[in-house]
Amino acid sequence: MADRSDVTVLPQYLNQAQLDFISQKTPRTFIKTRPGPGGKPLSYVEIGYVINTLNQVFGWDWDFKVLDQQVGKKQVWVRGELSVRAKGHTIVKGQFGGADIKLNRISGEPVSIADDLKAAASDCLKKCASMLGIAGDVYWKDLEIQASESEEKEPTSKTAYSHEISY
Repeated sequence: MADRSDVTVLPQYLNQAQLDFISQKTPRTFIKTRPGPGGKPLSYVEIGYVINTLNQVFGWDWDFKVLDQQVGKKQVWVRGELSVRAKGHTIVKGQFGGADIKLNRISGEPVSIADDLKAAASDCLKKCASMLGIAGDVYWKDLEIQASESEEKEPTSKTAYSHEISY
């Protein structure tokens, strides 16, 4: 059995304002719903919310790149990485994202594979950002239950974008 005396607290690369902003409850105005597999409703946030949150938290000091892509018969997918920088450190999160290929109703041909790949890249970026905690309550329902039980007040859309963050 390993000696646990050398276990230390992980370094905190984010300041408290950044942590608070990332872990805040997502304002209801930014949570959308769409039909998922089997007609089950799925909650999500739009890519604009994620990009704005990344800009607010990291002062535009972040990058997203697509590492790989695939075009199938019915779907496209991408594998990407989100890199954020804080206090001289880079944090990298990788994930996959996908989108259905949109077909022309008359010809049955794809409308725009480029747009489908952009949708997959947006999906991938949202998944990477959720691994940092952005919209975590939307994508991890147990987190939402924990937040509601802790009696924290839900921020309004105004407070969601008005935090001052020091770097």
